[in-house]
Amino acid sequence: MSDTYKDILKSGDIFFIPLTIDFNEKPTKSYSRTKFPLDKHYAFGRFIEDRQGSGVIIEVFSKTSTLDDFSFEEITGSGRLFSPVSVSGLEFTKKRWRVISSDSSYNKNEDSNYDKVYLVSGFGDDLKLVNLGTNKSVPISEIEAEKYESWRVWFPNQIEQRIKDNL
Repeated sequence: MSDTYKDILKSGDIFFIPLTIDFNEKPTKSYSRTKFPLDKHYAFGRFIEDRQGSGVIIEVFSKTSTLDDFSFEEITGSGRLFSPVSVSGLEFTKKRWRVISSDSSYNKNEDSNYDKVYLVSGFGDDLKLVNLGTNKSVPISEIEAEKYESWRVWFPNQIEQRIKDNL
């Protein structure tokens, strides 16, 4: 029986994101037998929350590092590279992204300011700004919506390319 991301992830888990995988690699390819080199640079993220059918909410940090010189405090203290996003969880079940640290005292509102995270959902004239921490939403114009992250589920290769573009 294969793992689901729910078997792999807990809120507050820190994971590494390889930046050397070809963008054109299929997101469904298994990396379970891949040994990622310790001396290459990786991006890092934190699992915030499972939103069930709306994806897995993660944050990606600004600092990159090698796995043999990884510092939890430096990574989490570096700030976000971009606003939290939703991913499918496939990157974890296929072992493309792997958990390297857990924080049993993690609190999503205190440590990730989750009550201040907003995503835009809907289309056209039916856009809503959703506060993930409170689950409350308000209508928003298309112009205002451009200031916020869109609520869509990203594939791992799309996030990896976005990280490279932002570093």
